[in-house]
Formats: sequence, structure tokens, C-alpha cells
Amino acid sequence: MRFILILLLLTLSLHIQAGDTSNSSNGTSECQTCHSLISQEWQNSWMARAYSNQNFQRSYQRWKQMIEQNPKALETNPLADPRRCLDCHAPLKGYGDDKAVTNGITCQACHTVRRVRPSASGHSLVFDHRGIIYGSTEHPSKDAPHRIKHSRDFEDSRLCAGCHQDRLATGLFLERTYDEWLHSPYAKEGINCSDCHMPQSPGPATDNVTTRTSHASHQFAGGHADSPLLKGAARLEVRESTNKKQINVTVVNANVGHHFPTGGAHPNKLVLHLRLINEENESLYQQQRVYRYGYLDLNGQPLPPNKVQDTTLRPKESRLEHFPIPEDLAPAKVIAWLEYHIIPEKIGQTLPPDLYRNSYAPVMIDNVELQLE
Repeated sequence: MRFILILLLLTLSLHIQAGDTSNSSNGTSECQTCHSLISQEWQNSWMARAYSNQNFQRSYQRWKQMIEQNPKALETNPLADPRRCLDCHAPLKGYGDDKAVTNGITCQACHTVRRVRPSASGHSLVFDHRGIIYGSTEHPSKDAPHRIKHSRDFEDSRLCAGCHQDRLATGLFLERTYDEWLHSPYAKEGINCSDCHMPQSPGPATDNVTTRTSHASHQFAGGHADSPLLKGAARLEVRESTNKKQINVTVVNANVGHHFPTGGAHPNKLVLHLRLINEENESLYQQQRVYRYGYLDLNGQPLPPNKVQDTTLRPKESRLEHFPIPEDLAPAKVIAWLEYHIIPEKIGQTLPPDLYRNSYAPVMIDNVELQLE
């Protein structure tokens, strides 16, 4: 079980075609000079902590030790190489170079991407280390210390596919958030990933350019306990059936532009809890439904695509769940709540209590009560 939990947390893969990085920096100190507001937002984001956060580091180092003790695992499991983790958690970190200083997903990790190349296994990021900065807009400036070039890959969310789209040769998706969004109503309406995860915030993007009064937020809110996006992400509707024999609960993916939960490589899940209580608040009956993307077998091996257990909620989907009411039940109250679990409880118990509580504890998404007659 320990092997599976670690594997679940560390199967994210990114396909990168990188240029020569010997003359480029993987830090952000030079960016702070002109982009202090954005730099401050990034420093407090999970992008900056992608490599250094304790949850990743504990699992990554433990995983490396396990592979060192059992090298044959690399031959039998396509997800076994721990270096795959660095492709997303430290894109500019040299393979096997554990002494290299890294700041996780830095400015350069995104803004030196010249092109995103679609492939059968996902999307490859082609880096350009000639000092050109790529972005969604092009603002020539005599004072800029670097060239600025417009990239359509920033506008249409393809850049996000570098880490959030990954597929094995068998056709099994390890990471598919980009694909989920691409086939969603949001994509058809022209709502991109950045519209939710990088909304416009007050303040200029560049310190000395005061003509712009807003910028794309680099806080990168996502699926952690401290994320404002989780509030109102989904909602519950509870009704008693007309024949009084069952409780109907509708779970609605209200505002998430991809499946909820999403991620694949990270073992998150959404749990619907239903409980009946009496006037003394004693529990009379309880049930639950779990929504997740299960792509590994009990041995931690990837399943064939047709064996994947996918119960995640699609964008704008309404899922109706039926719960039978026990016979001869006295008047009771229905309490239903929807809870998002970022990581398994067993992994959470290995983290410092403050870190778990602030960043990884289950998040209440919605709760509803209904009095039965």
C-alpha cells in the first residue's frame, strides 16, 4: 500500500524538448527588477513551491530510495523513473543534478517556451534560451532588457498542456486536464485556463509601465486548501422522492472548466457524504459516493484504458444520486455535504500538522440540509 500511495503522488509526466540551458538562469531574481508585483505573487504561489514543498520532497526522495533499492522496477513499470517527476515540478532542473538550485516552475519555465508541439503522448515544450521572453501580448519597449515576442500558445491554453496532458503509449491518460477543458463548453465559449487561474488583478505588469492598470495574476490558484476557486466549484441539491422511499441528491459541477476532480497523477477525489440524524443529532443512516479518476491497479501498475474507473464530474454536469430511505424511519434530518480531498489521509498524516491543515486538508465545497417528514 505504501508503494501505491507514493506512486500515485508521483506519476505526473511532462515531455520536454529543451535547448541548451547552460547560459540561462532557472531563478527569477532578474525578473523582480521590473516585475516586482508579479514576482511577489509568484513567490507565494504553488508554482514556486512545486519542487520545494514538503509533500513533494518527502515523496520524491522516498521514491528515489525505493528505486535505488529495487532498480528492476524501472523495467516493469513505465511510471517508475523518479526523474519524470522533475519534468513538471522543476522543468529547468537538469536530470539527475540534485545539487542544482531550483525554484520549481519559474518565470523562465513558461516564458522561454517558444512553441508547444502536440504529440501522441501529450505536448512537448520547446524552450528558447536566446534571451527572448514569450507571452500573450507583444509590447515593444526601448527600456526592456530583453526581446518580447507574442505567442499564440499562451492565448489558447496550449502552454498548460505541457504539464497537464500526458498519455502512455497504451492510450492511457496519466494527466488529462487540458483535454478535459478542450472538449468542454468553456473552450467552445472561448474561456481559457488563464481566465480562471490567472484572472486580471489590479496593478501594472511592469513597474515602469503605468499605462496598464491590471495584469494577469501569477498566484495560480488551483486545487489546494487555500484556493479561492474551490468555494462554489460545485453545489448540491437535495430532495425527497414523491413516494417517500428515497433521497435524491444532485451533484453539479457548477464552475470548474474541466473535470472535477482533475489531475489524474495526483490521487485527489471528491466525496459526497449523506447522513440521516434524529432530533438528538444521533446518526441513523449514512452513505457516500466517491468521484475520482482511478487509473492504477492494486499493484501500482497502469490499467488498460478500458479498465479505468472514471467517476469524475464533467464540466457543467449534473449527476443524480439516489439513496434509499430505511423503512420505519422516524422523522429525521438529511445532512449532505461535498468534500474535496487533495491527497489521501495516510499521506496527509505524514506531513507537519500546520502544513496539512493549511494546504492539504479536505475542503468543504457545499452542504445542504433537508427535514424529512
